[in-house]
Amino acid sequence: MACPACAGSLQNPKDKFLVYSLMIFIALIYIPFYLLYRTIYKNRNLNQITEPKA
Repeated sequence: MACPACAGSLQNPKDKFLVYSLMIFIALIYIPFYLLYRTIYKNRNLNQITEPKA
């Protein structure tokens, strides 16, 4: 991850909120993929049929 000075937020006044916008963008990308991964991981054995013991 880049520091705020490396990202250019201190040198250019147009980039004042660059770091915050990048954080929001990363969060908006990360959260749906995390939920998708968690759902797939939770239901990974869904196709296996369990037979009751007789």
